[in-house]
This record gives sequence, structure tokens and C-alpha cells, in this order.
Amino acid sequence: MKSQLQLAILFVIFFIHHDAVLSQNNNYCENLYFFRDGGTPGIIDATVLSSITGYQDGEQLTVTDLCTLPAGNNKNGLAANPVDGNLYYQRILGANDLRRINPNNCTDTYIGELWNALGWTSNTGCFDHLGRYWCIRKQPGNVSRLLCYNNIISGPPNLLYNYNITGLLDAPNGDLSYNFKDCLLYIANNDTVQAFDTMGNKVLSIGPGLNEYNITTNYGGMTVGIDGHLYVMNNAENGTGNQSYLIRFNTDLMVSEGIIDSILPGANLSSSDMASFPCSNIDANFGVSTNSGCAPFSPNLIDSSIGLISNWYWDFGDGHTDSARNPNHTYASSGNYTIRLIATPLPNTCYTIEPDTFWLDVEVLSPDINITNDTSICIGNSLLLNAEDATHYIWSPSKGLDDPTSPTPTASPNKTTLYKLSVIDSLFCTAKDSVLITVNNPPLVDFPQSISVNSGGNVTIEGDASHDYLWNPGIWLNDSTIYNPTFTAGESQIYSVTVTDSNGCSSTYNINVIVIKEAMLYIPNAFTPNGDDLNDHFRINATGTSNEILRIYDRSGTLLYQTSNLSQGWNGKKDNILYANGSYVYHFTAKATIDGSIIDKKGLIELVR
Repeated sequence: MKSQLQLAILFVIFFIHHDAVLSQNNNYCENLYFFRDGGTPGIIDATVLSSITGYQDGEQLTVTDLCTLPAGNNKNGLAANPVDGNLYYQRILGANDLRRINPNNCTDTYIGELWNALGWTSNTGCFDHLGRYWCIRKQPGNVSRLLCYNNIISGPPNLLYNYNITGLLDAPNGDLSYNFKDCLLYIANNDTVQAFDTMGNKVLSIGPGLNEYNITTNYGGMTVGIDGHLYVMNNAENGTGNQSYLIRFNTDLMVSEGIIDSILPGANLSSSDMASFPCSNIDANFGVSTNSGCAPFSPNLIDSSIGLISNWYWDFGDGHTDSARNPNHTYASSGNYTIRLIATPLPNTCYTIEPDTFWLDVEVLSPDINITNDTSICIGNSLLLNAEDATHYIWSPSKGLDDPTSPTPTASPNKTTLYKLSVIDSLFCTAKDSVLITVNNPPLVDFPQSISVNSGGNVTIEGDASHDYLWNPGIWLNDSTIYNPTFTAGESQIYSVTVTDSNGCSSTYNINVIVIKEAMLYIPNAFTPNGDDLNDHFRINATGTSNEILRIYDRSGTLLYQTSNLSQGWNGKKDNILYANGSYVYHFTAKATIDGSIIDKKGLIELVR
């Protein structure tokens, strides 16, 4: 603010916003506040401003009075504190005093004295998102310093940072404003706008030479609006007398977007102070390096949310969440996922806003193998495996496969095997899967090889009740599909029975059912007990007999061997004594089961070693 200013009156320019907490009699919180030289304070209607784009000649903005501050003393460094919702300014009265204004009732309160080195003055001020007060102080010789104070609300102000800044064309005559979107400090300095970070480093410069509207560029009050653009009050003369213009700058493009509108001719808006509260809703937003990729896929999330945000809540759509600002997340499985970001505003600001949500879809790619499901086969059988939607296939182990690089190999494992598959598709995405092939053995049933039954009698052939059976032929059987059919003696018959278990595996057995119509004997005339398991015993096979007794004698009539178990037979020994080659006498007696007659047979048997 210029030293000749004697009366400071507060003006307000509206930007549309609801849920205001600064004034209970007004529906807007985002206003442009500034001092002017005398007159009455005012408000520029936000609804008019919001509909204006570019140069709108003839559409003057409305100015409405707020209140009048006490006369006298230089007033400058006007700033809006987002933490407590009050305005602050400097009053130069010997020292630089920092004062607070309640925008609802214009109560003016002394906070404390700012740093006041000899010969240094200040005419700028702004607050950052932490409620710290920043100002530019200058000394003759165009030496400028960027100062930062904390402990503002409770007072007295505490000097936190004191930077010597360079790069200004002159010592600043314009305003200072903090951009809540990029966290930079913007300085309006004559016909140039420059930005510094909070370490005092110059970041960018807009201008000079922006004289495209035939006005004398003499930038005055400046603030950063809710859209992140710079709004600068320009006091100029273009042939019709003093005229005040509001000019907008795009800080991303670093060029002027044009005059918003003229205020009023002769309104004496020569102040270099302007301030605004950052009361716009926060805008949740983020980007990804790419929205699709092969699994495992990490989308490289980059938060680009705008506003004063305290918490970030990420829902990745796969059951996982995170609270980091720029989280790292990896999708393990293919599919379409919706990433949701909920941004929560900082508490204790001057406005009430709700959390904002932003969605973005990502696609995680992976070959859709469509592999054969786990299955089982019977030993000795084969199975055609199947996989799809890839360009290269590798099955392992290769044993039991006719082609381990085929999408459809034939598998013939001889034991239970887990076949693993690795594939690569046309996008070079990889995937792995497996199929378990369980190999089942056929059912085992303890059937006798032969069964004898007297003519006119019957016999039951017993199997395992847990299996299915098919007897072929079904003649002389009461049921050819049960596990225990009864055979009624007719004629001798060889049966082929197929047994199938619960796994679908089958075995086939042959059973000889012999119908005895008379006793039958088979008596060999020699045997060779030499230990080669071929004809090592002398046995008599008898059918249709009972009470069998076999006796062996030497030529002198001495009994060498006797048994009633014809399956044992004589091995040419007695008490481990090997008998010599020669002729021996056998005597066999039994009873015929068909008629009860006695059978008595004698003869010679040759022992040959």
C-alpha cells in the first residue's frame, strides 16, 4: 500500500461457493478482498464474475461496501488466513504492526509487531495452508527479503524464515499471494508476476510487456483464485481517465488470459493489496503411468488432487486399500479394476467442504489359459489336455506327454502327475497354471480261477460289493449284474466278469465253473524235483472227490510220504533227505461225492532229478 493512503476501506469480489463460514449473512466464502483509497467498500458479484470469460468490454463488475476501517496510518500486507477465517494486515505506525480483521463485523485487533530493521518497509502479505504469514520487506537499494511468521492466531508473531530473494526487477511495489494448488508464492511487481517457492527460490516469471490491451500495465493488488489463476488489479489510463481492470493469468501457461472486466472509472482502486480465502471444494484426482499392463501390474499412481487435503484413501478394487499420497500397488491377477481415491480436506480451515472422490479404471492383462480342469484317468488310458489364447506353451514335466510345446498335448501318465503350464501371449504377457491328473489303478477282486459243483447242485460266486459287475454269458446265473450271483449246475461254463469301480476303472476276470457228473482224476507218471519250480512236486488233481489220502512208498514197501491236502504234493524228500532217482509207488484213496463210492488207485511214479 502506498504511503499516502489515509483511509482504507475494505472491498470484496465474490467467487461462487457455498457452505460459507465467514459471514452468516452471505452465501459466499470465496471473495476477493482489497483496500482502496477512500470511498465506500464493496463487493463484486460472484455470479457475474463466474460467467465471464476473456475480455468483456462494457460489463462492469459490481462493487459493494463492507465496512470502513479507522482512518490514518499506512495499511498494507492484506492477507486471508484459511485457518481461522480472519483477515490480517500491517499498519505502519513507527513499527510494523500486524492486525486482525473479523470480516463479519470488521473488529480490528492488534496481534503484535513484525520484524522492523532500520530502513526496511513492507507492503505485501499472504497466508499459506499452515496459517503462516508471509510478507516481502524492502530496503532502499532494491534489496528484498521474504519473511515468514508463525504463531499468528495467538500472537505475538514469531519470525520463522528470513530469505534474501533475488530476481525481482525492482523492489516489489505490488502484492504477494500464496497459491494453494502449487504451494508457490506469487509477487506482483510492476508489470511482472513472479513466483517463488517457500525456500525463497524463484520458480517462474510472467511478463513483462503484457500490453496487448492498450493499457499501461501497472499491476496492483493480486491474489490466487479458487481455480489456481492469478487475479491482478490493474490501475491504468486508456484515454478515458483512471480505470481499474481485473486481469486473469494462467499460471500453467504463464500468459495473460485477458481482462475480466473494468471495475468503475474513478473508483480510486489504487491499492496494491488484495486477498482471498481458498474456500473451493477440494478436487480429488490422480493419474497413472498407463491404465493397462500385464499381470503382475503396477499402475504407478500419481496423485494430482487439488486443495487442502489431509488424508488420501485408496481402494484398488481388489480388496486392498492404502492411505499414502502416492501409493505403490501391484495387481496379481488379470481383470478390470476400478481405483477409487477419496480425498479428505484439512480440518480447521475457514470453510466446510466434503471429501471428494475420483475413479479411474485399469485393465490388468494376462493370457486366459482356459486350461483343462483337474481330472482323473485309469492307468493305461490317455487324456487330451487343452489350453487357449496364447502363442507359446511349455508343459512340464514332459514325461507322459506326446508334445510338451503344444496347446493340446496328449497325456498318458503312469502315475498321478501335476502338469504345470507356462504361456506367453501376443502382448508378451505371461501366465502360469497347472492341471492335476490322478491315475487310478483298476479294481482288484479275489476270484478263484475255477469252482467245482456237482451236477444238479448250485454255488455262489462271491465278489466285492463296492463295485459294479457284468457277467458274460449270463447263462446258469440268477443275475448277471450283481457281485454274488448263484450258479445252478447245468453244464460247465467259463465266465468273463467285468468289474468297474467308482472311478470308472475296470478289470476283467475269467472263472471256470466245472459241473461234476463223475469223479475225475489226473495222475502224472513222473516229476522232476530239481528246484527249478517246474514240476517239482508230485500231485494228483481230483475233481468230484472227498476224503482224499495220498501215500508214497519205496520199492520195499516203506512209507515215505502221506497227505490229505492234495495241493501240497510230494517233493521227493523226507526230513530233508533227498531220495534218489527211480521208481516209487503211490497209493490214492478217496470217496466220490456224486454217489459215495470208494476210489482206490495204485501205480508207479518216476522221480527224475
